[in-house]
Amino acid sequence: MSNEYKSGRVFILGAGFSNYLSDGHFPVMKTLNTEIQSEFPWLKKYKSNGLDFDIEQTLTYLELDIVQEKNKRTKKALEKKKDAIIKFLTQRLDTKSIPEERLKGKATQCMTFLQPGDYLLTFNWDCLLEKILWEAGIWSPYDGYGYSLNMNQNSSGYPANKKVNPLFITILKLHGSLNFTKPDYLSGHFNISQFPINFISSDERNTPEDSGSISSVTLPTYIKMFDGGEGYFRIWKEAMEAISSAEVLCIIGYSLPLADSMARFLIANGGSKAPLKRVAIVNWSLEDCLSVQEKIQGLAELKYKNIPSEEFGEDVEWYLIEASKEGAFAKLAETLLKWPLKDLSKSIAQRLGFHKSLQIVNILNRKNK
Repeated sequence: MSNEYKSGRVFILGAGFSNYLSDGHFPVMKTLNTEIQSEFPWLKKYKSNGLDFDIEQTLTYLELDIVQEKNKRTKKALEKKKDAIIKFLTQRLDTKSIPEERLKGKATQCMTFLQPGDYLLTFNWDCLLEKILWEAGIWSPYDGYGYSLNMNQNSSGYPANKKVNPLFITILKLHGSLNFTKPDYLSGHFNISQFPINFISSDERNTPEDSGSISSVTLPTYIKMFDGGEGYFRIWKEAMEAISSAEVLCIIGYSLPLADSMARFLIANGGSKAPLKRVAIVNWSLEDCLSVQEKIQGLAELKYKNIPSEEFGEDVEWYLIEASKEGAFAKLAETLLKWPLKDLSKSIAQRLGFHKSLQIVNILNRKNK
């Protein structure tokens, strides 16, 4: 996307954000860890003696077994077990499983802190964010997933008036998505051919045994097996481009775990083309927020070896918000409103036409007074 359509703000979203959007229906990673352990007791074979069940470690051993297995029958059996985990995630994170009353007001809340041209880099597999923004009319999958995806516009049910992504808000799903299919072999792009984009119930999908029915997602392991190949690399490249020129970075519900080495590389790339001025961190407690801040400063110390971590960020305005306290996202919106915003109203008007864009621009393209 051209810089004229970028706000200069990048959001990094983790499981805590989907937990918030779903009003607690979607689990944070610690809870999902427990649920997967309970659903697949055979995973205990990978558990280290004397240690708590660790989902990243456990699935790493499974991935290694799949890669190293020479016997075709055994290898296929292991791959089916992995597919079963993905199928479980598809059902567990199905947007249709959330009672509609839990989602009331979420679009309005999102609109208080989102602005045209924002980049949303998410590690979440679910499609809840897309569903909410889509139904609010402020985002479309057509170029709303970045240039890394092909969209079959001739699909049955593709509404003509939804083809344009009106506010240039881009959602990049760094670990894949439950509505992604395996990338096209020739182009390397992911494909979404079904509309309304698998915000549909999981039981409307094909069975796991059918070709192409398993979602393309990257499981939480220490050796990320990006099954999407070039498709994932395209997404990560676009994310690198976005964060390198970001002036504002907002991290919501994401703890920057050790297993996410690519995420660390991504964040370390922040400010490489433009100075990073402001960082907002939203996490459950102040201790959690400080932990994320310390990790970011540590990444900067590795990148700029002559700058100690305690000195990095003297020119960066940090804002830490405890999600456990009432009104956390109202505080986030209030904070973001204080920071200067890039005015994209002319670009939006050119894309949508003045009268169509005016109402949306008045709501979302807020200016400092």
